[in-house]
Amino acid sequence: MAAVAYPFLRSIPPQRFVRLVCAGELALGTALLLPVLPNVVAGAALTTFSAGLLGLYFRTPEMREEGTCARPRRA
Repeated sequence: MAAVAYPFLRSIPPQRFVRLVCAGELALGTALLLPVLPNVVAGAALTTFSAGLLGLYFRTPEMREEGTCARPRRA
């Protein structure tokens, strides 16, 4: 599903991709809870991660019902 939204991910095996996403979530959560990184850096990382997930949602037609997104169709 992620490879449909982001074609460059096709070269990564699914199990490795899941592990990378999980590791990223754990690292981000740890950075947000512990004062290891400045708030600005942790906030930027959180914004980047959430933007990637929102991009996955908006680029995958099966994730929503027809006509519920304002994104124009490709011809």
